[in-house]
Amino acid sequence: MIDLTPIDERIQKRLFQKMELLGRANVSPNNPTDRDGLTQQNLSNRTTFIRMTSGLERPVILMGGELEDDGSMVSGYEDIYGPRRLDVYEDGELIGAGDTENKFKRPLPGIKSIDVEFKGGVRALREATISWTCWSFEDIDRLTPHFLAHGKTIMLEWGWVYDKNSLRKLPTLINENGIKRSAYNDYKKEVLKADGDFDFTVGIIKNFEYTTREDGAFDCQTIITSVGASIVNNFTPNQNAENTSTISQLTKEAELEELKKLVNSKDEEIINFDVGVSLKTFISYFDNYIRGLARKGRDSKEITPVLVQEGNEERYITYDPNKFITEGPTPDGIQSNVWVRWGWFEDNILSKFLTLVSENNQRPFLTQFRSVEKTDDGEFESTRVRTHKRLETIDINKFILPGKFKTFELEDKKTLGVTTKDRGDRELHLKLSEIVNKNFSLFDHSSGKYGRMRNFLINTKILRKAFGVNRTEITTESINLRESLLSILDYLNQDIPFWSFEITQDNEHEFRTKIIDNSQTAVDFKKEEKINKNVDGNIGTKSIYQNGEVINNGVFFFPVWQHNSIVKSQNITTKIPDGLALSVMYGSNIDNVKFLDNSPPEVSSIEASALAGLYKNPVDKNLKNLDIALRKENYRKIGSESDSDDITLNGGTDNVFTFLKLVSNNIKKKYEEKVENINKQLKSSREEKEARETDEKIRKLELELNQPFPTPDMLRDSNPEKFNQLIKDGYFKSVYDRKYHETGKMRQSFADFISDSVSVTPDKNLTENSKPLLIPMDMELEIDGIGGILPGNSYHSTYLPSRYQEDTMFQIFDVGHKVDSSTWSVSLSGVMRSSFSKMTSDNKTIEIAKITDKLFELKDRFEQRKKEELAEKQAKQFEILENSTWYGF
Repeated sequence: MIDLTPIDERIQKRLFQKMELLGRANVSPNNPTDRDGLTQQNLSNRTTFIRMTSGLERPVILMGGELEDDGSMVSGYEDIYGPRRLDVYEDGELIGAGDTENKFKRPLPGIKSIDVEFKGGVRALREATISWTCWSFEDIDRLTPHFLAHGKTIMLEWGWVYDKNSLRKLPTLINENGIKRSAYNDYKKEVLKADGDFDFTVGIIKNFEYTTREDGAFDCQTIITSVGASIVNNFTPNQNAENTSTISQLTKEAELEELKKLVNSKDEEIINFDVGVSLKTFISYFDNYIRGLARKGRDSKEITPVLVQEGNEERYITYDPNKFITEGPTPDGIQSNVWVRWGWFEDNILSKFLTLVSENNQRPFLTQFRSVEKTDDGEFESTRVRTHKRLETIDINKFILPGKFKTFELEDKKTLGVTTKDRGDRELHLKLSEIVNKNFSLFDHSSGKYGRMRNFLINTKILRKAFGVNRTEITTESINLRESLLSILDYLNQDIPFWSFEITQDNEHEFRTKIIDNSQTAVDFKKEEKINKNVDGNIGTKSIYQNGEVINNGVFFFPVWQHNSIVKSQNITTKIPDGLALSVMYGSNIDNVKFLDNSPPEVSSIEASALAGLYKNPVDKNLKNLDIALRKENYRKIGSESDSDDITLNGGTDNVFTFLKLVSNNIKKKYEEKVENINKQLKSSREEKEARETDEKIRKLELELNQPFPTPDMLRDSNPEKFNQLIKDGYFKSVYDRKYHETGKMRQSFADFISDSVSVTPDKNLTENSKPLLIPMDMELEIDGIGGILPGNSYHSTYLPSRYQEDTMFQIFDVGHKVDSSTWSVSLSGVMRSSFSKMTSDNKTIEIAKITDKLFELKDRFEQRKKEELAEKQAKQFEILENSTWYGF
């Protein structure tokens, strides 16, 4: 589920109906209110039901007591206090059945209460604790395989019973084959059928306990949990830690004659050796595997290599659409680069290592790693990640974004008077971008509002780095698979820290683990929109309920301390550690215009700063326009000349600010660039050396411009005439002769420009300061029992200050259900979400000069400087000539 999606319309409708009935709207003595069969009398007389079903071949079903095999209620003294059915198993197989004696006439076992936690966010997991009573050790022994055995499946159902009719129509997910397939695959669908009056979970037994009571009975507790995310926490072995256990091919199902043949055959046919062909080992040889697929495709005429001629050098590009693409000096040899589409990699490589399967047709997949969301029409789509109009592929040695790999080629070389050498990017990169952008699914959705995680083309170089392997051998000790996957995601963020990736479980399909972008939400936090205002068709505003229907399915505002309230309690907590006090102080007092609606670099937590920014007005006069002294012109000489004197505003003579301006070139270098320079020194090449020298030349010009250079295609598209003048005159020839280095990495100044662009321009709702943040304020609500509310849903409360209601909303993280014999309550725990610009904005506009005009101003400055240098040179020549004449030379 995408974060901040509204609570489902059918669930919201049920909530509104309960509010109407509790508020006694339009009620008269002779005209009772009825809302889809729900009345005030139903709400007053209702009770709960709980049902626990084991996943064995012949399941046991417990409610208040044990049910018959057909699921019907037990009645009559003999059925309640008589012998019980006892299944007999041998080697896990059911071999017969009998009856227990029950000579002490103990009653049936039954459930007392349940406590279900539906944890969301990065902790996506559902866990249930079932408290039940067993009246004899005989029943403990009989029920142990069902409810007191680790790793066994249990389905737990619960809900409301309003009357006899609803009791007869209790939903069930049990059929003649046991637990229905829909219990695993269609959680949301099953709950919505009952309008939220029913809920369920399926899991395996994680822990259990039973305690003896004074009356000889047992208080039992069974804890079940989902298992999907556990698989990525397993260790992947290296060659020194391989599993060399033997696996026999003999099976119990084999016929006797077949067994005899196997036993008399060669040992190699009887025994398989699991030599630890782990995912890590496979990744080390991944390029070889792709080369084999490419060769197979060429043999079948489905794949044709593309020849690229660069001078005397030949390069070959081989690709299979939406699967992989390679480039190298030969079509069959070792490839220089191999890229795989992440969706294909998940479905066809990772699935073979990370999917647990069984032979049960009702539940074939127990775990799955796949970054997809299920849409309302039952189709799958890739998880959504952030995008931006100006986001581009920065370094093809890490990844390529189809549709965002924009190379550069001068269109009219003769008119511009440039040589072939300066025509633009390499022919290889031009052809590679053309093939990628035409034959692979585009990264951006057609709406342009989000990108698709599964459409990344990942370079296998970073896969090998993340797993700690090279092409021929494993180089590191055993590592956690989750760490390897997170390492891959870190590489994607290395050049521009743009995404907030997380590995989590699917909230609706607990067996599925996936990658999400935590900053991607269903809501755009626009400055001008007030969340507590009704705007039809806008899910980021308050839900509208009219004439018995939900008109705008948006943010549900739970009524608190009102006559129609379904909320039992509300608790608001802020969680800001001591170390973030400075961030809070900044948020309340900074000048937003000065920092372009961004947070200052000294702020360690933009979330804490944003929270404080909600109430920055009225201004605290003691902290007005808070900033460090060096950034304030009148405070730059703060200091003291004597130890005995206090520091004063102008008490020092050290001009640190001027010195910093002189060495700004060193300050501008980022930490990542320094690391990169070290790596290049360790392994240098002609291309890398030229790239460093070119970047250094551009950086000197960049200092004159006082900002990074826009990419050549962006500048040309915005003003072709001025761009041609810049190129023709030659002032920026070293900047705009090409976009990418020979190595396939974008020139650093262009990469910096893209990084700045995705932070502030031009898509106001996709910038860094408009990115939805998780604000450190929690809200907990306890409400009347209802199913279908999921982690990730948006919600709000009517009992909060108006500014919170206008500019923030809350995202559900945890959903807890507590059910006993009399009541069902749901606890919702969520975190505030908004954007920095929405919470701190002063609604002021900022006029930024066009970069093209700045380039021409810089060009004019160069020309003036050239004239001055020429005049100075001529003056010196005239002085020399004059002196020579004077002395008679």
